[in-house]
Amino acid sequence: MLAAAWIAQSAAGTAGASPGRARAVRQAHPGPSPPLPPPEVVPGSGRGRALLVGVEQTRFGRGRFGRLSGVRQDLRGMTALLESRGFTVAVPRTPEELTADSIAASLVRLVDETRAGDLSVIYLSGHGYRYPDTDLDEADGWDESFVCADRPIPDDWFRRQLWPRARSGGQFVTVVDACHSDSITLGLRTENKQVPFAPLVDRGYYRLVLSACRDEEVAKDLGGGLGGGGVVTTQMPRR
Repeated sequence: MLAAAWIAQSAAGTAGASPGRARAVRQAHPGPSPPLPPPEVVPGSGRGRALLVGVEQTRFGRGRFGRLSGVRQDLRGMTALLESRGFTVAVPRTPEELTADSIAASLVRLVDETRAGDLSVIYLSGHGYRYPDTDLDEADGWDESFVCADRPIPDDWFRRQLWPRARSGGQFVTVVDACHSDSITLGLRTENKQVPFAPLVDRGYYRLVLSACRDEEVAKDLGGGLGGGGVVTTQMPRR
C-alpha cells in the first residue's frame, strides 16, 4: 500500500508528480530565521500521532464555497488507515473546534508534543483558497490558504508561527486534500521574486508533504456516498 509506505517510512519522500495527483516534497524549514526559537531537543518515545481536520462547509466567502459532502468519508478512511497502524488519532468535529483559531491551536499542540523520534501526521480536507500576496514574500504572487469554518489559515502562518516550533528530530507527514494545496502548509518564501523557491535552512526536523494538486490547480471531490470523498484521499487506503 503506497499510503502505508509514505506513513511508515518516517517521512522519506520523493518529489514530483503529474498534475492532479499527490505530490511528495521533503522539506526542511525554508526561509530566514523565525521570530521564535524552536523548543529544546527532548528525546521522544517514537509515538505516532495524527490530527485529522475536515471542514465540510464554511461561513467564509458568503456562499462562494459549497458544501463538501465527501469530507466525512475522507475522515473515516484516514482514521481507519492510521489507527490500523498504531497512531493516536484526534478528529475535531464541532463547529467551535473547526474555526481557524481552534484548528491553529490544535496544530500548535501537535507540533509541540512531537519530540525526537516521534512521527506526527497532519491531514487537512476541505476547501483551499488563494488570493493576491500583499507582503511581497511569494514567488508566484499568491498566498495559499486552508479554509476553516470561519476563515482561512494562510500559508504564511504555517511558515512563521507553526513550523518554527518543531523540535529537532521530529518527523511530520502532512496530507492536504484541497484546491491550491501544493504549498499551503509550507509557506515557501523568497526575497527575490525571480527565484522560484527560497533556499532551505536545515532545522533538524523532517516533513513529507503530500498535496492533492499544484497551487494553481483545483482538486476534485467525488461527493460522498458510494462515490467517495476527495480523489486523493479515496485512493490512499487502497494503495
